[in-house]
Amino acid sequence: MTEPRNSLAVRTDAPLLATCRSLLGRVADAAAWWQQQAVGALVLATLLLILLNVVTRAFNVALFWVDELAIYTAVWAFMLGAAASVRGRQATAITLAHDASPAWFRPWLTLLRDTVVVAFGASLVVFSWLWFDPRLLVAADFDVGAFIQASFNFVYREQTSTLGIAKWWVWLIMPVMAVLTCLHASANWLDSLEALLVRGGAERP
Repeated sequence: MTEPRNSLAVRTDAPLLATCRSLLGRVADAAAWWQQQAVGALVLATLLLILLNVVTRAFNVALFWVDELAIYTAVWAFMLGAAASVRGRQATAITLAHDASPAWFRPWLTLLRDTVVVAFGASLVVFSWLWFDPRLLVAADFDVGAFIQASFNFVYREQTSTLGIAKWWVWLIMPVMAVLTCLHASANWLDSLEALLVRGGAERP
């Protein structure tokens, strides 16, 4: 007895969709690979900084900037790793509804989940744009004082405690993570859409 055909699926030849999915997928996979290398380097740097901190404190020559730099490297590693996990669908998820649904409906739930993740990534991009407000910064001729007077936004004025650099260099991880999350989520969304339109909604392995 043959399995009933999915009535919700729409079969169509979509060369444009396949091309976009393939291109965006390759870009996302390459970005995820570089993110993984960066995460590994940052984790190693964090461990070495912590070790350096222990050794210098043991000899009463503590380097206070090491603590702050170790925190920032750990934060960058976490953010880049979190964005990379989106592409591999490795983030923690509650699969109760997915597991309880019939096989033909699960691709629709996957598409819905990917849509939510795309929306979340887009909201991070919008938040980062409003936070850094590069358009106003350019309009102010990169004058931080004029930027603050016009927006009451002190993002470019905050300084790190011990490193002697502006914190916005550290905070750049937010727009970076937002763009990467959007990239990976969009690639996954196209994968899910193709599974419905081209493959008739059959579950992908």
